[in-house]
Amino acid sequence: TDELSRLGLGYSLGGGTAYSFTLFNTCMMLDLNLLYASPNSILSADGRTNMNYINVGLALSVAL
Repeated sequence: TDELSRLGLGYSLGGGTAYSFTLFNTCMMLDLNLLYASPNSILSADGRTNMNYINVGLALSVAL
């Protein structure tokens, strides 16, 4: 609803690790990942706040 520019440029950095194992005769994988994101940190409209966030994910995959 404002008249500020919608154009923005930012960056993100991430990494993760996975561990595969067998449990109850079924192949499983545990995946942990981390992402740091900073959208609009390089280029954004004056007067618009910059948002930074960290996203942590943990997933368990099971072969069917």
